Parts: sequence; structure tokens; C-alpha cells
Amino acid sequence: MLAYFPVTRPLTASAISAATDATFTALMSGRAEAVYLAKLAVDRALLAARHPDVVWDAPTMTVLRSVLEKPEHFAAIDALNAAVERAAAT
Repeated sequence: MLAYFPVTRPLTASAISAATDATFTALMSGRAEAVYLAKLAVDRALLAARHPDVVWDAPTMTVLRSVLEKPEHFAAIDALNAAVERAAAT
């Protein structure tokens, strides 16, 4: 399982959650190549040590979540990453 989030300015939990929601919506609405991910609510204890620059202005932060279970899923990593980056940039 991979959990990741868009980098925002300011780098706050609420801004990241809003950007995650917008990215999720953009990915789901792609007509030709919709990308189906999940959202995960995480609390400060889970991410603060790894991401000390995030300002926790909310009790939780929403991030994107992907699960790659089968070996054939690994062939899609580059395309998935590109789609997420495009959606996050909009």
C-alpha cells in the first residue's frame, strides 16, 4: 500500500486535504483514462516524524492511497504516477 499527498503552499494539513480531494475528483472524472484511487485520513502521529514540515492545523489529513497487489500492477506505476501528477497540477 502506498500513501501520498500533493505538495501545497502553505504546507498545512488542511491545504493538503483540499488538494488531495481536488486531485481525487480530477482523477475520477477523466473520461478516457479515469484513475481509481482511495482516500485515507491520517493523524499527526502517523506522519509527523516523516514529514516534520507539515503544519497540523487540523486533527487529520486526507491523503491518496494506492494498493499494488499483483506483479502485473508494477508495469502501471509510471502511468499512474504521471496521471496523479497531471491531476495534481490542475
